[in-house]
Amino acid sequence: MCRKRTAERLSAFFSGLIMSSLLFVVRFFVFFSRNAHVDSFFYNFLRAYLFHIFLPCTICSAVFFFFAKFFAKKIDKSESFAPLMLGFYSLFVPYNVFGAIPVFSASDLFAVPLLFIAFPLIVRALLKCKKIALIPVAVLFSAVPAIAETAGYYSPAISCVIAAVYAILAVFLHTFFAEKANAIS
Repeated sequence: MCRKRTAERLSAFFSGLIMSSLLFVVRFFVFFSRNAHVDSFFYNFLRAYLFHIFLPCTICSAVFFFFAKFFAKKIDKSESFAPLMLGFYSLFVPYNVFGAIPVFSASDLFAVPLLFIAFPLIVRALLKCKKIALIPVAVLFSAVPAIAETAGYYSPAISCVIAAVYAILAVFLHTFFAEKANAIS
């Protein structure tokens, strides 16, 4: 992502940082939520997917693309998604890990940050393909961080293995689609 530092990517990254900061101000002053883990895998997964992946991605993307259309002539959504979400998760993940958990496990300290770094890169690689058939695959791969985070409550080792495989997949997809893009141009 750092090879091509364009104004679009930098504005997306800093927009993600700003939106994450605003979220924490609202959470700190308006809501004080502590995650209460129940013994239901589905409930924990649904909460993690909804509040850590689905809502941040949709709200951040909607706000960024709404304001970006006033400042940029043409914006590539597949190129802006990864920097936007990496900027958002660079503050969101440490805040959630260090602010909500009294005892840290390997899953919390290593797997969760790795998952949320790999997630935008995988979705970006699938969106660069520009095939409608890959959108459900991108949605399916977006559920993996929530599954691994939830599995970390029960077995941190499983979460670490899922995170490692997910990160390897992110590197593979990024390399594959970067080579494909270079071959086309």
